[in-house]
Amino acid sequence: MNDMERDPSFSRNLLAHIELSETLRSIEIAVWLIFALLLVSQLWACIQARKRKAESTKKGPDWAVLVESAYEGGRYDDALQTLATTELLFPRSALVKFWQGRCHFQLEEWEKAAEKFQECCRLEPPYRKSVKDYMAFIELNELVPGVEGYLEK
Repeated sequence: MNDMERDPSFSRNLLAHIELSETLRSIEIAVWLIFALLLVSQLWACIQARKRKAESTKKGPDWAVLVESAYEGGRYDDALQTLATTELLFPRSALVKFWQGRCHFQLEEWEKAAEKFQECCRLEPPYRKSVKDYMAFIELNELVPGVEGYLEK
């Protein structure tokens, strides 16, 4: 007779040992899964950080900040130069046309100002409120022939 048949506690101990072994194996698998998830999340965060860095490097300086800074400093020609470049990238931007109109207005280039303001309104009609005072000034002083409809009656 072997040990198992003679000692009933041996089989109980063996069964407990097998259950403990299975539990430890399950815990080990869980630990490895948690480790793998942490590793994947770290890799994902690293990839996202690289993407953000690449996008910010590629984007370059914000044209609106450059234009507004030049405009506020009275450097309307510098602002127009930045806007001309920006217009090549965004030819249908009402905001670009609006800023061009403001710069031309400050330089007293009335026809160019009126043209840019009108283009701006054609692209996005809500800009009509923003250009109203500029165009009313041009209309009131008859600085550009054909500009009308901006004065309140």
